[in-house]
Amino acid sequence: MSSKPAETPAGAIGREVAVTATITAINTKAHTVTIKGPKGNTETVKARAPKNLEAVNVGDMVEITYAQAFAVSLDKPTK
Repeated sequence: MSSKPAETPAGAIGREVAVTATITAINTKAHTVTIKGPKGNTETVKARAPKNLEAVNVGDMVEITYAQAFAVSLDKPTK
């Protein structure tokens, strides 16, 4: 979406991304799982439902879906 003519310039864009990753570590006390993505990058994420950590093991492949968003607007300086 973007601003209309005569409005202050602004815009936003978003997308949903699905990634297949490998579980490299599970921390049940902290409710986190570390995953390694297809490009080799690792990320530690907090489980939304910690009980689900009981159903996975290190080495399992999981599909993770997340949203990315970017927004920008220009404001006129106050005098």
